[in-house]
Amino acid sequence: MPRQGSYLFKRRGSQNWWLRFQYPNRIQPHPRKVEISLGTPDRTAAEIKALPMISAHKAGILLRRAALEGRLRVGDPEFRYEPGREHHTADGERLLAVGDKLMFLDDGGKIVRTEHNGHILPWRGFTPAERRELEKHAPKPVLRDSDAAILDTWIKQRCITPYEAAKARSTYETFKTLVNGKPLAACSRDDGRKLVDHLLGRGLKRATVQKQVGYLGAAVNLAIDDRNARIKFNPFSKIVHRLP
Repeated sequence: MPRQGSYLFKRRGSQNWWLRFQYPNRIQPHPRKVEISLGTPDRTAAEIKALPMISAHKAGILLRRAALEGRLRVGDPEFRYEPGREHHTADGERLLAVGDKLMFLDDGGKIVRTEHNGHILPWRGFTPAERRELEKHAPKPVLRDSDAAILDTWIKQRCITPYEAAKARSTYETFKTLVNGKPLAACSRDDGRKLVDHLLGRGLKRATVQKQVGYLGAAVNLAIDDRNARIKFNPFSKIVHRLP
């Protein structure tokens, strides 16, 4: 059974993690309780897979409540990037937003690729507290993650075993979730410590935490040694030994 305030649990006789949603009586859903298998015995992998579903569940409750109270309405379109101006992505890429099109530019101003400037029709009519809660659970735009190549390079060049590679990628995805997708070049040791605190909070032993954080630290060190132009500092250096 899940602990109060927790969504993840394990069923008797199953090694895999499950996700359970229960809905308040006043929003009148059907069914009132939903259980979903996450298909993995790995807690970190289960948490990553569950995160968007939990966010959608919490947002859905707020939407249904506003609809039942007659406050819900559709607002004006909102784009990923405001049209008619230049922007820079989290990875430092330069782009122009023209209507529903994004044009990515190189240092000389030449267009190197285009993407769709996706938009949404936002719901309106929420209280300030509900808006803050919805913002916490809003899906993040999917951007090209150039940091993943750093991990892939380390796995390939150091001949990392498939088991350890899977663990490293799972740890990397957890870290990216904890820092809301912030690029490694912009991360500090405080960001690295968020990963340490998260892993410790799951009850992992210090040696296990040190090993999992060490995967990412080794990958970043290799990028620095290879003179990666973007990476100048390792946010995973000298953080685990601070633990009591």
